[in-house]
Amino acid sequence: MSLVGMMVAICPALVACGGVLLPEQGDAGSSASSGAPGSSGGALDATSSESSDAGSDATSDASGDGASAPSDGSTDSGGASPYNDLTYPGNWSLYDLRAVDPNANGLSGGTFDGRYVYFVGANALRYDTTGAFDSPGSWSSFAPEGPGASFEGGAFDGHFVYFAGPVVARFDLQSPFASPASWSTFDTRTLPAGTYVAGAVFDGRYLYFVGDVVARYDTQAAFASASSWSTFDASALTKSPTFRGAVFDGRYVYLVPGGSGAPVVRYDTTAAFGAASSWSTADPTSFFPGASGTFSGAFDGRFVYLLPNAGATVVRYDTTGSFAAPAAWSAFDLTQVSPGFAVPLQGTAFDGRYVYGIPRAFPPRVDRYDTTAAFGSATSWLGYSPWYYPNQTYGFAGAVFDGRFLYLVPTGSSPTGGPGNDLARFDARNPPAMPQLPAWHGSFF
Repeated sequence: MSLVGMMVAICPALVACGGVLLPEQGDAGSSASSGAPGSSGGALDATSSESSDAGSDATSDASGDGASAPSDGSTDSGGASPYNDLTYPGNWSLYDLRAVDPNANGLSGGTFDGRYVYFVGANALRYDTTGAFDSPGSWSSFAPEGPGASFEGGAFDGHFVYFAGPVVARFDLQSPFASPASWSTFDTRTLPAGTYVAGAVFDGRYLYFVGDVVARYDTQAAFASASSWSTFDASALTKSPTFRGAVFDGRYVYLVPGGSGAPVVRYDTTAAFGAASSWSTADPTSFFPGASGTFSGAFDGRFVYLLPNAGATVVRYDTTGSFAAPAAWSAFDLTQVSPGFAVPLQGTAFDGRYVYGIPRAFPPRVDRYDTTAAFGSATSWLGYSPWYYPNQTYGFAGAVFDGRFLYLVPTGSSPTGGPGNDLARFDARNPPAMPQLPAWHGSFF
């Protein structure tokens, strides 16, 4: 997550919006072209997908989120655009996850399988997008590893859903969600080096679990076999001892540094995983001194975005340029949108047009960039706090997009010690369509 414009034009590992045959049931995972199962009445129409105009920097469309909202405030551009107005309250909803599971707490990221949205935490929460958002009947919960388990980030390979953690949990979509027999686990601590895992990304065949080291699983091999797994210690390439999620652009996997001032590490998936020559680094902080403390990233079809968990500088890499070249990188200071910006972000999302910064701390302000407009222009950005519940919602960790709705995953904490279990949902666009990104299934962490 070489590239020109939309990666889907040259990469066979496309996001499937539904109606795609799955691999036969078994222990092996999906092939590179496997897709999500379809569903009638769900978040996506079986044929609905779109190519992104991302990254064009076409300033003629810079007003997509402009100061003047349409008359009813529901959509951008007076209703002409399928994308909805971030500032219209009717496009936002909240749901207290304690109605599903009283122990729902400390969630981090999630993923989407074409019908169900999964939220990652000690307990796995699943929402059926064909049902009412605020109905407990649309939800289910299961503890795949028992009390004390910890997961951060999720991924989907077309057949199985994975929860990333020191012990990776895997759910078979062809089996009942709440049945222990539907789940299997693999302890990454049995692999050479590293015990901490935070985030996962899929490249069409391999799943990469990132943390202290990178653990790679071949989805065409047996999940429980150590021979299906390999590791690479990328810590020697960076000042950051850990990574927080990853991004895939169709050829390269980018590791998001979890430490301040650490370089971005990139792996070429066409090269040997264990060879040091397959890995390279770029340090945006050497180009932009204010760029530090990234905790999340996203790909829009051409550009990779890294958003700050500390400071206010968003950095962007043009994947058509040389990775180490300063000319391929650009930056934007969020204080241009909101003077005095101090809200750390722990999540990045993309809906086919807009890139979102997901707030980690209070007050929970969402930042949105219109990828059809100039990256360096403040008019291309909007910062908005859609709610104010200091005793309920503190912040979020990651997001999931299902083709229509963007889900902000609650961390389960608040500045006043409240429960903070409100899941926020934004009606981003209608009719639904998934961005055509390589091997991607709605997960951002």
